[in-house]
Formats: sequence, structure tokens, C-alpha cells
Amino acid sequence: MTIKNTGSATATIDKDSILYNGRPANAYTDKVNATFNATTLEPGQSATGTITLPKDSTWRSGMTVEIMLHTAAGKDYPKVVVLP
Repeated sequence: MTIKNTGSATATIDKDSILYNGRPANAYTDKVNATFNATTLEPGQSATGTITLPKDSTWRSGMTVEIMLHTAAGKDYPKVVVLP
């Protein structure tokens, strides 16, 4: 995924507070992982990242998942994706 800070202040993504369908990663029995090449973004800056959801009974092809990024400033940014 690609994220971009379109605001006027520095944004810091809190990787431990990312929600998957409204639940934190540690709420799932199988490992859910998110990595980004940068977690602090200046205004206008972009970063790329990978979110890994294990293929199991929770995550299936064609399923819709809401991923909610949370910043250190307390803002939430949702994105809905369909799993390939």
C-alpha cells in the first residue's frame, strides 16, 4: 500500500494501533503484520508499506477488509480493500 500525508503537519503512523475490521492485530490467532518504509511523514511525503494477512479461516480471497491507520496525534484513516 502507499500512504501520503496530505495534511499540513507531520504525521506519525502508530503501527501497533492499526485496526483490521475494527480489531487490533493481536486479536487474531494467526500473525497479522504491517511494515512501512517510513512511519513519520512530513506534509506531502509518501511511504510504501506491506500488510500481511495470513490465508486462513479469518482471511479469504474476495473478502472485504477495513484497514484503519491510526496516527500518534489520534487521527484515524480507514481504507477498505478486497483481498485478491
